[in-house]
Order: sequence, then C-alpha cells, then structure tokens
Amino acid sequence: MPSRTESPGWVEVVLRVLGTGLLGLWWSRPSAMRYRRRRRSECAGCAHRYHRVMRVLIVLVWLQMVGIVALLAYGARPPTCQPPSLSSYNGATRYVTPTHDWVIPVRQVITAGNSGLALAYGKALGGQFCDYVPNGTLLGRMKDGFARGGTTYGHTYLTSLEPQLVYSDMAPVMRHESRHTDQWALFTLLGGPVAFPLAYGVDDVFAPGPYNNFERDAGLADGGYVLPDTPSPTTTRLIVAGALFAIFFFERHRVRRQVRLAKLLVHRLRIAEPPWWYAHTEPVTPGPAIGVVRRVSPAVADAMTEHRRLQQLGCPDCGAIGY
Repeated sequence: MPSRTESPGWVEVVLRVLGTGLLGLWWSRPSAMRYRRRRRSECAGCAHRYHRVMRVLIVLVWLQMVGIVALLAYGARPPTCQPPSLSSYNGATRYVTPTHDWVIPVRQVITAGNSGLALAYGKALGGQFCDYVPNGTLLGRMKDGFARGGTTYGHTYLTSLEPQLVYSDMAPVMRHESRHTDQWALFTLLGGPVAFPLAYGVDDVFAPGPYNNFERDAGLADGGYVLPDTPSPTTTRLIVAGALFAIFFFERHRVRRQVRLAKLLVHRLRIAEPPWWYAHTEPVTPGPAIGVVRRVSPAVADAMTEHRRLQQLGCPDCGAIGY
C-alpha cells in the first residue's frame, strides 16, 4: 500500500466536478468512491493511477481559476462594440441592443474559465476586445493567433473581423459563433472544460472542415463555409481507423515485445560494456535489407542487427520482423 497521503473525500469530489462536470459528479457517487478506495488499498498500480488523475484534475481546475481571474480582470466591464459610421439607424440600434435571454448569462458562467484564458491569450497578443451585446460574446480583434477566420473559446471570439462591418454582415457570423458558445457550455457542463475541444478535435479528424458536425450544427452558411458537394470522407477514415485499431488489438503482444526490445537497444547504446544478452545469443548475419541501410546510416544498421539478435531470447510466436 502506498505511503502517500490521499486527499480528503470532499476535495476529490470538488476536483472531479470542476474538472469533468456532471461526469465527475457521477464518478463521485458514494459507492464508486468506496470501490476506488478499496482498490487503492489492494493495488499499488491503482493508487499510482489515482494520484496521476488527481494531479491532472488539479491542473485543470487551476487553469480554470486562472481563466476566471483573467476574465474578472480584463472582461468584467468591457466596452460595448460600436457600430460603424456607415450603419443605418436600425442596424446601429440592433448592434448595441442586448438580447434579454436567460441562456446568455448561464453559458457565460459555465464557460468563464475557458473564456478568460482565451481573453488573456488575446490580450497578450495585442487583441482589442469589446462586448458584442446582442449575444453576449467577447469579441477580440487580432491580426493572427487563431484558426480559420476566427475561433471561439467559451464565449470569447478571437478573429480579424474589421470594425467597419455593418450589422447585416456581422449578424450571421456572430450567430454562428454564438451556437459554438452553446456547444462549449453544454459539453463543459457534461464533461468539463476540455470535453468540447476533445470532441471537436476527434470529429474534425474524421469529418474535416465543412463536414464537421459541430460546424454544421452552428450553420455552415453563417460561418462562411462553402457548402460541400462531394461525399464526406468520414466513412473512409472510420474504416481506416477501425482497421488500424484491429491490427493493434490483435497484434498487441508483438507490438509490446518490439517496444521492449527497442528499450533494450536504447539502454545498450548508453553503456560501453557488452550487453547481457550477448551471453545468451549467437551473432547474426545481416541480411540484404540491413546492408542497404548500412550504406545510408551504419548506426541504424547496427541497431537493426542487434534487434534481430534480441529475437533469439524467446517468444517463438512473435515471429520475425522482416529484415
């Protein structure tokens, strides 16, 4: 049993809820807490894993606190975004008229940490911020430092949109980003501050650009995306990912053994004396593939030769690696 002192139960509950949202609340059920406590007393690896999880949660919560402080310091009372001088009377009025919707302050509270971190990041790069009051978005105008035409973090939108845009041009873009803020708030509530970036990133790997489901939900036309007329690559990428996972799953023992052999080779390169496996193996004759590699990099060829010699140590089911 590890000698490290564990955090009180209420500290773990707070960290899990603030770090992983409602999912953390589910993990903090009394029965789940008792089960994990019993496992930590019986399994040293479980205890080490618990402390690693706690350290990650502490970092997440600490970053959220930093973001909230930054939001209070820089964004508590931002100036209102002003309409350009060419705006019509109706357009200028709608530009500075807040929307009285209870959803706006709720999502601002939920996404305060991420929004504050983005605000501090934008300030550090010289961004100019104002409050776009129709949907409560902090609009940061910057030269660069964001993806595509702009990026929303919580309810902070970093972009290079010109202040000369009239309301009719701004409204579709800000409506698109407001839906992203809704997505941030929902995923943060369910899974914590990193849930939405992870979900968006995974979706973007399989459905990039205008095929991304979060972008489609936010409105492609409003976000300035060109509506695709080609099939989505999602199915193909899912098939490839599934095939790679299946190969790794069924060949995991071979992969694990090759990794261990590679670690032995790295250790061998760090020491001067002959490695211990020389007493248990026979020298091998380099094959033609190793001969070709030796012309380019003798060190790599030597490592490949050592790798073949290491295979004499056992595991007849692992097979050769082809050189």
